[in-house]
Amino acid sequence: MLIRLLPEAKIVGRITVPGSDGDVRIESQLFRREMNAGRETWMPQRTFISWVDGEIRFSGLRPGTYKLITHEEMDRELLATPGAQLYGYPPVYYSNTTDFSLATPIVVKAGETARVTLSVARKEYYPVRIPVENMASGHRLNVTVYPTGHPSPGWSLGYDPREGAITGLLPDGNYSVEANTAGEGELTGTLNFSVKGKALEGPSLNLLPDAIVEVRVREEFQSSPSNFTTQEAVAENAQRVSRRYSNVSVSLISLDDFNTPNHGLTSRLPEGSSGQELTIPDVRPGRYQVQVYSGSGYPFSVQSGGKDLTRQPLVVGFGGEVPPIEVVLRDNGAQLNGTLDEDAPSTPSVDGSVTTPPRFVYLLPMSEGGQPRNTQAWQGAFRFDQIAPGAYLVLAFDRPRQDLPSGPGEAVQRLASRGQVIQVEPAQQLNVRVKVTMSDSE
Repeated sequence: MLIRLLPEAKIVGRITVPGSDGDVRIESQLFRREMNAGRETWMPQRTFISWVDGEIRFSGLRPGTYKLITHEEMDRELLATPGAQLYGYPPVYYSNTTDFSLATPIVVKAGETARVTLSVARKEYYPVRIPVENMASGHRLNVTVYPTGHPSPGWSLGYDPREGAITGLLPDGNYSVEANTAGEGELTGTLNFSVKGKALEGPSLNLLPDAIVEVRVREEFQSSPSNFTTQEAVAENAQRVSRRYSNVSVSLISLDDFNTPNHGLTSRLPEGSSGQELTIPDVRPGRYQVQVYSGSGYPFSVQSGGKDLTRQPLVVGFGGEVPPIEVVLRDNGAQLNGTLDEDAPSTPSVDGSVTTPPRFVYLLPMSEGGQPRNTQAWQGAFRFDQIAPGAYLVLAFDRPRQDLPSGPGEAVQRLASRGQVIQVEPAQQLNVRVKVTMSDSE
C-alpha cells in the first residue's frame, strides 16, 4: 500500500504586548478539532513561548482546524516586592477575544502557512485564597478556573496542601472554579466567586462524593440467550463458588468542552449480584452521552427519570442523586449482509488461492436512537446482526478509522457521499454493496 506524505502545515505570527519593552514572553497553545469518542472536540496540542520580538511559530502541523490561545503570564518584576500591586497578562483567544467559544478557527491545508496576530493587555492582579472542605489527606486535587459562563483554558489556580486552600492570582472579574480528586471514591466541588479590586479570602469550596449511577437491564428476548450468566468458579480458599457475569456494558462519554471522558466510566456488575443490575462509580458532574453494548440483542430503549437517553444527554449534578438508567434489550433487530466494491489487487497465497486484504466497515447512525458499529470485511464480505431500527450510513475503508462521528449530525452528513445510506426496520434482512475508500484518495 502506498503511503502519501503530505507537506507540513504551519501557523506563524506575533504576540504584541502594548507598553512593554519587548521583555515579556507569552506562552501560546494550539487546540486542534478532532473526533474524540465519536464526537467533535478541541484537543490540546503543543505550546510555544514567544521569542523576544513576540514571534510565535508552530511547524510540522497536520492539515486541519485549530484554535490559538495565550496562557496567563505574570509581570515578574514586582512579585518579590512586598505590598506592591501585582500585574499580569490574562489569556487571549485568536482573534483577540476573551472566550474560547468565540475564538476564530484557523484552517490550514497541507503545505499552507497561516499568519496570525494576538495582542495581550497588562492588568492588575490580586491574591485569591479559597479554603477547601472535605479534602482527604494524601489525595491530589485537580483545579480548573475560568470566567463564569465561559469555560476557557489558559487560566490557572492551584491547590496548596499546606494551607488546605486553592490559591493564586486573578484580575477583576467573575469566575468559576472546579476541583476534583483522583482515584477511587472521587470528590468534586465547584464555586462561583468574584474578584473586585482587592485580595479575595474565601468563601470555601465544599467537595462532595461523585455519583454512583445504577443501571437496570431488562431483556425482552424471543430466542437469544441472556447476557447475564452464572458460572461456577474456584475461590482462593479452593472452594467452589457461583459467580455472576455480564455481557452488557454501559459507557458514559463526556460532552463537556475540555473534559475528556473519564477513565473507567463503564458499568460493572456489583459484587455478589444475582440479578441484572450494573453500576457506574465515580461519575463527575457533567453531561454525558450514554452508549450501550451487548452480546445478545440491541438497546431498544435507554432512559433515566423518563428522559430518552438516545436523544438527550444524561445530566449529573454536584453531589446529587441520578435516576437509574433503565435499559431494555430486544433481539428482533435487522441483519445486514454486505459486499465491497473495489479494484484492489488480490494476493495469491501459498496454496494458490486468492485473498484480499481485510477492510474496515462502519455503521454510523443518521437518526436518533442508533449506535455506531464496526466490523472487518474478509474476502470482500461483511455482516452486522441485531441492528436497531433507524437510518444508517455504511462506510468501508482500507484502514481502521478513529476519527468518525458516533451520532447523527452534520459530521455524518458530510460523509454520506462516500458510502451507502440504509433504512432499517425490525427483523429485516438487507443486502448492500459499498465502495471502499482508499487512504491515498483522501
